[in-house]
Amino acid sequence: NATASITNGKFTIDSTNSTLAITVSGDMARVTGYANYSVSKAETSVQTPYKGNFSQTIMRLSEEDAIAQGYTVIKTANDLKQLESSSKKFILMNDIDLSGVDWTPLEGFRGILDGNGYVIKNLTVAKPNLTGDHNDDIGFFTTLFGEVKNLGLENCTASCSETDSFTYSVGILAGTNFGTITNCYTTGKAEDISGKTATLGGLVGNNFQEIHYSYSSASVNAQGGSNIGGLVGENFYGNISYSYATAAVNINNGGSPIMGAGGFTGYNLGNITDCYATGNITLSGPAIGIGGFVGTNNYYKDDSDGEHIGQISNSYCSGKLTVPTSGACLLYTSPSPR
Repeated sequence: NATASITNGKFTIDSTNSTLAITVSGDMARVTGYANYSVSKAETSVQTPYKGNFSQTIMRLSEEDAIAQGYTVIKTANDLKQLESSSKKFILMNDIDLSGVDWTPLEGFRGILDGNGYVIKNLTVAKPNLTGDHNDDIGFFTTLFGEVKNLGLENCTASCSETDSFTYSVGILAGTNFGTITNCYTTGKAEDISGKTATLGGLVGNNFQEIHYSYSSASVNAQGGSNIGGLVGENFYGNISYSYATAAVNINNGGSPIMGAGGFTGYNLGNITDCYATGNITLSGPAIGIGGFVGTNNYYKDDSDGEHIGQISNSYCSGKLTVPTSGACLLYTSPSPR
């Protein structure tokens, strides 16, 4: 049996064999009476639920809890530069406005970026990172290898005006994704000014891996190029679920033919489930592969790893598709040989 009492700020437990005394002052404690003991501060972690414009509710971490979990805190535009070629964990503690910042796409990120329910605003990126290994990708990231979650990018512009011999992958969040994107969204516009894009999308240009619970309401505008979509330009072996695109896809290609354009993705050789597109698709010139949801849903056979067929399930589109009254325009609605 034991009794407890508090006298003059001292909390004492009396037992039959010994006395354990804990003196408490603020967060500090002093223990007497035992040779072996353990004292820890009471758990005070409080996570605040936040939904905002995100698809899923986010349990926001406080700065103290984030640091305790090994995150590096991001608060300013300059802090964001720490993501370059990093494999560490980062977390936003507030919205960040990139108005007037001459943004160079971040190269080689292999860590974790938790937006924590905050947004990056007014990003304008119009050039590749010429010093990196992925200098044909344009976006907040060049090529993403890590994980990004719970992040919004609002009123942002990703554009390609390059006229050199490269072809470019352009998306607001990333030019190319080899990582995992969850519960993220973009607004603003993704555009191809030069007709040099290989892939162009409102969220990501080219997706090779995972995108889930994410969306784009950024308009997608192109003067030409190929593989143009409202969410991703191309889904190549990637997996996309519970995601959608709502903005218009406008292609002003005149007499130059484009390959692959859709309200959700221009080209699919991966898996898409429980997704939709509601934006209108307008084309002014000839095209091969254009559709309300996907432009080309393809088939590919490789001697080394067998057959691959684009899979789409539980998905739909509702936007209006406008094509020229003259000129070649072939619409794909099912897998076709490549």
